[in-house]
Amino acid sequence: MTRATRELAEDRFERAVPVSSRDELGELAGAFNKMAAQLRAYRQTTSEKILRLHRMVETMLASFPDPIFVFNENRHIELKNPAAEELLARLQPPGRLPEFLDDLIRKAVAAGQDFLPQDFNASLAVPIGNREKHFLPRIVVMRHPQEGTLL
Repeated sequence: MTRATRELAEDRFERAVPVSSRDELGELAGAFNKMAAQLRAYRQTTSEKILRLHRMVETMLASFPDPIFVFNENRHIELKNPAAEELLARLQPPGRLPEFLDDLIRKAVAAGQDFLPQDFNASLAVPIGNREKHFLPRIVVMRHPQEGTLL
């Protein structure tokens, strides 16, 4: 029972505790096995939901014609849509966002404030290959819905 409890604490739900009696210890072992089975089912269901949500987000991002990047708290790209992948491939040097855009992202995250320009005066000319393409960057800092803290 002790070994199975330790394994359960380590997210390993496979070990069933043998029920060898009908006394209180046997009832405890049976209840433990039932709890472990419910945790296994919950974990499987939760994993499937997370995977389904991830696919849904990727599908939604892919439907946008403009480049969309999702960054983590360290400003590394977590997700990007096909337009963003194409943009990264055409930038010089390839695969890196321009420094001024990285600075905008850093400032928005540090301040915890969105960068949402209202007119095209804030557009950025990004060199792509041998020409410039203009983008109006919008940076939305993601927050925890209940706590208001940054995600």
